[in-house]
Amino acid sequence: METEEKIRIKPDKVIDGRARYCPETLLAAKIAFIDLKSGQILELLTSAESCKTDVPKWANAKGHEYLGFKEDSGYLKFYVKKG
Repeated sequence: METEEKIRIKPDKVIDGRARYCPETLLAAKIAFIDLKSGQILELLTSAESCKTDVPKWANAKGHEYLGFKEDSGYLKFYVKKG
């Protein structure tokens, strides 16, 4: 996904995990996905670099679509579409 496309993504829910480690952020994402419908998009904010590998693995393992990430002022924004 091109950077320009990522900027245009309108998430249905945002989880701010910037003060958490990646496992805690993923747990928050799992809980958030309970309320989302198939096709809705979750935006995860985190400062944990390990999420660069963990989020795509988790999304793919759970049947969700990993849309990518972008860096923004000292943290990362990940986008996942519920499968």
